[in-house]
Amino acid sequence: MAADQGNQLRWERCPRRLPNAFELYSLLLGAGALWYVPHALGRPVPPGEPAFVGPFKGGTRAIGCLLRGDLVEAVTYNPLAVALAALLLAGVARWLLIVLPLGRRPLLQLNQRGRWLALVLVLLVFAAGWAWVIFSESWRQPWSA
Repeated sequence: MAADQGNQLRWERCPRRLPNAFELYSLLLGAGALWYVPHALGRPVPPGEPAFVGPFKGGTRAIGCLLRGDLVEAVTYNPLAVALAALLLAGVARWLLIVLPLGRRPLLQLNQRGRWLALVLVLLVFAAGWAWVIFSESWRQPWSA
């Protein structure tokens, strides 16, 4: 049986300097959010209770608060949406600040244990975000421009 390699961070050469899937998704979703969120928050909110309260309920209002620069209020609406926005910003920044000027991309290689730990961490963060939305009832707070 081969010895399990440790987790390592290495630099991958990228001569064409095109965004990879994560970076492209970050660029597209970030541009879409910059267009959609101000339009969505400008519409009147229909009355009534939603049929399903999901883990990203209040996410549009949280991103709207981030666009205004109000991090504390964004976290009160939905901390999971704030974490997702930070992840998307990291993807855009990686492409613009590292890949384009340097022609290299950091690549994290995880062993089996590292992949399981990452999966458990993602599931715990997702569950905690969903619990926050349900128990805080932050989605019931109206948007204040």
